[in-house]
Amino acid sequence: MPTRHEQGETLHELGLAWRLLPPSGGVLIGDDWGWPGVHADLLSFATCLGSAGPQAFSAPSAHPSTLWII
Repeated sequence: MPTRHEQGETLHELGLAWRLLPPSGGVLIGDDWGWPGVHADLLSFATCLGSAGPQAFSAPSAHPSTLWII
């Protein structure tokens, strides 16, 4: 999921993307976990969902970012 990487903007974009998922559930996957705005907004979003939080993992070497899934 691409975002603007700015705190507040990422939270807004997460909310919009979450509404596109079917009622039965789904996942969002993105990158740039290390960006402060992305990181903070993902944690806020997870709290709003009542989730334990996003899971971050290292990407293959071809993509030098840390991915996340929620």
